[in-house]
This record gives sequence, structure tokens and C-alpha cells, in this order.
Amino acid sequence: MLKPKQDEICEKLKQMLERGSIKGWLPSTTELAASFAVNARTVRKALATLANEGVIERQRGIVSFSKKGKTQRK
Repeated sequence: MLKPKQDEICEKLKQMLERGSIKGWLPSTTELAASFAVNARTVRKALATLANEGVIERQRGIVSFSKKGKTQRK
């Protein structure tokens, strides 16, 4: 059975983050959509899933970034 595209993108982004291919700021939604050959809505769904899982942090109007290695406020 085929996985939804957004699930495939989630897995690939997780792998890239774990390997260190992506550090800090993630590419824009438009850039990710072009690199995965999908529309921006699919990428936004994948990013929302990663944010819900605590893998990335998203802020409206700002690109997403990896939470790995991010310092936490005390």
C-alpha cells in the first residue's frame, strides 16, 4: 500500500535532520515543495505533523526550524 506523500516527506525530513543534512532553519515551504516535487499544501501538512511530534518548531510568518540542539529557556 502506498503511503500518503506527506508521510513520505515527514520520514525524509526526519532522516535529514538526524543525519545533520538540515541544521537550524528548514528551507521554505516553496523550496521544500520544489525539492520533493509536490505542492506547498502537502509540505505544510508534513511540517504540521513534525511540529505536533515535537521534531520541529513553527512560528507563523517565519520559517520552521529544528528543535534538535535548540537551547531551552529556564
